[in-house]
Amino acid sequence: MRFLETNETYQALAKLDRPRSSSPDSSTLEILLKLKNCSMLADPSAYVAVSYCWNRVNVDWFDAESALPVKVVQKNCAKRPCAVPTDVIHRVLAYSKTREINAIWIDQECINQNDPIDKEDGIQAMDLVYQRSAHPIAILETCFQTQVQCDVFAAIADPHFFDFDPSYIEDLGDILGALADDKWFTRAWTLQESTSAGVSMLLLIGCPGLDKSDVFGPIPDEFEISIWDFQEAMVNARNLIEEGIAQNWWPDTSDAIYASNLADELWNRIPRIIPDEFKSRQEVSYRQVCNAAEAVTFLAGRQVSFFPDKLAILANMCNYECRVDTKILENPKSSFSTCALTLSILNGDMSLLMGYGGRSPRGLPSLGEDCRATFDVFQDDDDGLPMNHYGFSWGPKPSGSLNNIVYNEEYGAMLRLQPSVLLADGLKVRGALWQFEQDIAVPNTQAQFEARWNRELDLQVGEDMWASEGRQERQRFLMYDFAMTLLHELLDCGFSALARTFWLFLQPFGMSSRSWLHSFDDVFGRRVATNKEDSMSDTIAQDLQKQWPLSTLSVDPQYRHTKIPSIHRKLIEQVCQSGTLLFGIPLTKPIEPLSSQPHVWFENTRKGELIFTPFTTMGNEVALSRYSERAISWHVRQTGRIVDACETLHCLGRRRGFWRFEGSESRDYVLE
Repeated sequence: MRFLETNETYQALAKLDRPRSSSPDSSTLEILLKLKNCSMLADPSAYVAVSYCWNRVNVDWFDAESALPVKVVQKNCAKRPCAVPTDVIHRVLAYSKTREINAIWIDQECINQNDPIDKEDGIQAMDLVYQRSAHPIAILETCFQTQVQCDVFAAIADPHFFDFDPSYIEDLGDILGALADDKWFTRAWTLQESTSAGVSMLLLIGCPGLDKSDVFGPIPDEFEISIWDFQEAMVNARNLIEEGIAQNWWPDTSDAIYASNLADELWNRIPRIIPDEFKSRQEVSYRQVCNAAEAVTFLAGRQVSFFPDKLAILANMCNYECRVDTKILENPKSSFSTCALTLSILNGDMSLLMGYGGRSPRGLPSLGEDCRATFDVFQDDDDGLPMNHYGFSWGPKPSGSLNNIVYNEEYGAMLRLQPSVLLADGLKVRGALWQFEQDIAVPNTQAQFEARWNRELDLQVGEDMWASEGRQERQRFLMYDFAMTLLHELLDCGFSALARTFWLFLQPFGMSSRSWLHSFDDVFGRRVATNKEDSMSDTIAQDLQKQWPLSTLSVDPQYRHTKIPSIHRKLIEQVCQSGTLLFGIPLTKPIEPLSSQPHVWFENTRKGELIFTPFTTMGNEVALSRYSERAISWHVRQTGRIVDACETLHCLGRRRGFWRFEGSESRDYVLE
C-alpha cells in the first residue's frame, strides 16, 4: 500500500483557513505530495482514507481557481498535477492539517490506475484500507446554502443541545433533498467504503462562510458529522416531524411529510452498522456485518462506472478471504450472478442459496435449532479418513452445517488469502507445504507435567468452566509453567527455530491485546548465543507470569464453541501422553539454513503427512496467538497432477497448528 505525504510548505500555512493565491508568496508556492510506502508510517493507522465520487466536477462553493496548485512527486522526482479534483484534495488537506496527520490515502493516486495488477490488488483490499484507517472521511458535494439550513441540520443532529424551530421545516426539506441528490449516496464504491470504515467515518458537508458549533469540527467552511450520528440525525428528523404533526405545528403538513420521507430515504441509503456483542461503536474495528445476500440487497440501485468492480465490492463488503479476479467479468460469456454465487460458496457463504430472510434477535440469520458449530465444518472426521466434499476438496463436508455466513470482526485484524485464482481444476493459491517426519522427544517436560495434568483433569470434572476465577488462574499458571519448560527443553535439544515458532503462538498479549514487553531474544537470546543454560532475571520472570494470557484448557460439550479442545490443551495432552512431538519442515527448497530445522507443529499429524498453509495478506504476522484456534491450514496429499504449471493437492481436512514462513520458499499450488 502507498500513501501521499504532505509537504512542509502546506503545513506551514497554519494561519490560513485554506491556502489561497492571495497569500504574500503565492506565486511561488505549491503543495507537493510525495508517494510513500506504508512501511514508512510510524503508526499503521495514522492516515486519512478518503471516500469521494470520481465522476464529479469542482463544487461551485469552493474557489478552485484561487487555490494553490497541488502536485504529486513521482519516483523519478518529476512533478505532475494531482489527478484528484481541486476542491476534494484541498478539503482533505484542510482536514489532515487540523488533525496533524501528514499521510493520506486516496485511490485515484495511491493505486496505479495504469497497472492492471496493482489496480486489481488495490480494489480487492480496499475495505482493509478504510477499516484500518483512524481517519476515514467522506467528501460530499452538498453544502449548506444558508445559516438557517446549517442551524436546522444541527438541531436534528443533536436535538439535546440545539433547538428545532418548526418554522424551518421547508429549509430542512431543502437540505435533506440536496443530500439525497448527492452522488456519494448513490455509488457502489462509497457504500463499500462506508461499511468498511464503520462509525469511524466522518461526512464532510460544506458550510462556506456560515457559523457552526465546534461540536461539528474545527475546519472552517466544513460541517463534520460521523456516519453513525448522521443516521441518528435521520431518525431524529422523523421523530421530530411525527411529534410536530401530532401537535399540529403546521397548518399544511406537505413540507413536513416531504422532509420525513427524505430522512427515511437517506437512513436507508446506509446499511445499519451491526457490531458483535463485544464491540463498542467507538472502536475503529466496528464495521458492517454482512453476508452475500445482504450485500447484493444493499448494492441494488447503487451505480458503478466499471461493472466488473462489483465483484470486488461484494467480496470487500463480506470480508471474504478467497477472491475471484474481477477481470473474469470482462469476458462477455461471464455473468455477475454466476461469479457472485461462485465467490460466496468458495468462502462458505450459502446465503445466496437460502435467500435473504428473517433475522434472529441478535441480528444473525436464522438457521434453525439443529445447527452445528462453525468449528465442525472444517474438522477431520473422527476416523481421520478423507472426507467427501461438495465440489472441491477444500470445501465444507456434507455433514456440516454452515452457520458462519456473517462477518464478525476478531481483534480488529483480518485474515485473508493473498490473491488467488479459481480454475476449473481447483483453487490456485500461494503457500508453503510442510512434511512431517521427525519426532522430538521431550521427556523432561513430560516427567514434570504428566501428574500435574492428570490432577487438572480430575479437577475439571463437574467444574463450572465459566464461573470459576480460581480455575482460570490455575490453568493460566499451568500453561505458563508448561510453555516455559517446553521452550527450555527445545533449546537444550538445539531446536531454536522451533522454539521461536512456539513463542510466536504462546506469547502473551494480555487483556489489552497488545504485544508484551519482552521479545524472544530478551528472554532466551543469551542462551541461544552461548548454548548454555542461563536462567532469566527475576524481573523478566515476574513480568511473564503477570502478562501470560488465559488459555481454555477445559472442554464442556454443552457449549458449542468449547466442545472442541483448544490447541493449548491438545499440545499438553500430546506431550504428557507420549513424551514426543511430531514436527515438520518445509517440503520446498529452503531459502535460509534456518529452515532446515523443524519449525512447524500441527495437531493430530502422523508421520508422512503433508500440511499446506496458504500465505495471507498479513504475511508472517498471522502467526500470532490470536489465530492459534483457527484451522486455516489443510491436511493434503499429493496427486501427481500438474495444472497451470502448479502441483495439485487434494485436501483431506482443516488443521490447526503453529508455523512460521521465514526461510520457506513460497510456491503456487492448486487445491483440487
